[in-house]
Amino acid sequence: MTAFAPNTHRLAARVVALAVGVAVTGGVATVPAGTAQAATRAATAVAQGDPARLSHSGAKSSAVPGHLAVPKSAAKSAAKVLPATVDLSAYSVPVMYQGDHESCVGWAVGYALVGLEARHAGLANPKSAAYYVYSQINGGVDGGSWPVDALNIVSGQGVDTQPHYWQQAADDWRTQPDTSETANAAQWKVVGVHNWFGVGHNSIIGGTYGESLIKAALAAGHPVAISLPIRAGFDAMRFNSGISYDSDYTSASRGGHEVLAVGYDATGLLIQNSWDTSFGSRGFARLSWGLVEHDVDSAFSVDGLARTTTTTTDTTVPTVSAPASLPQLGSSTATSGVT
Repeated sequence: MTAFAPNTHRLAARVVALAVGVAVTGGVATVPAGTAQAATRAATAVAQGDPARLSHSGAKSSAVPGHLAVPKSAAKSAAKVLPATVDLSAYSVPVMYQGDHESCVGWAVGYALVGLEARHAGLANPKSAAYYVYSQINGGVDGGSWPVDALNIVSGQGVDTQPHYWQQAADDWRTQPDTSETANAAQWKVVGVHNWFGVGHNSIIGGTYGESLIKAALAAGHPVAISLPIRAGFDAMRFNSGISYDSDYTSASRGGHEVLAVGYDATGLLIQNSWDTSFGSRGFARLSWGLVEHDVDSAFSVDGLARTTTTTTDTTVPTVSAPASLPQLGSSTATSGVT
């Protein structure tokens, strides 16, 4: 497997480009005065950490506090170039249930991210097999996994499909893929992995800086796999509670979790979870920006799939003009279950 070790200067250039809306050529970007230095400091911080595994529900994280603020000049520019709202959920694969296994990383990356990228590219993609990824990254123990390891699998091998991968239907997270399954997985290999922050090292909470990176990736038409702790507000959205908005970043954490960000608006980040359709609104929910800035400690996206054979190609980035155009996910004033 290939380990993702970011080049600090190239990452800094991409960070600046996404924040201020300029192009990067050979890792060099022309940016407003003062912005490059701040971005380089941020990228250097990202490059100096250590990975930590995500625990309950399958994501592991060290969750070391330390917000990174977006330089004012970059924030102003980003506000001009990024759409106010983005919604990629029309391309989402059906919400699934991870059951009692700590396999959320496999579901968020191997299933939801790969499936959405395939659909957005117009590829006729059967459901991806989350356990194809999870079985190879859990170390033989159903105790969670690292998102960066899942990205290594889907970029290095691809991911097999559920109809072909018998272990998925059998709820088998132990048995390793055979040669036939790895050969089939190669059809669904991703390219261009981006570790926006918390990159397999000492986790850095994204803050407003990370918020801007997540928004930029979504505005470019790519979902973002994110890690966060599970608190009371997140749990309150389970079991058809009617709650689909979480702003809780102060109650105790019971472990880490991995979900897929598929859109945003003024009130927060739109996510797809792997706890069945009884979670939030049909399996989707919105996280407040305060929660995102405080709790999200890693973010990954890809540039798409290596496979180029398409049925009907759609390269349009879907955007909406008002939060009401998003799936019915509740409002920013919805009860979060936390006082």
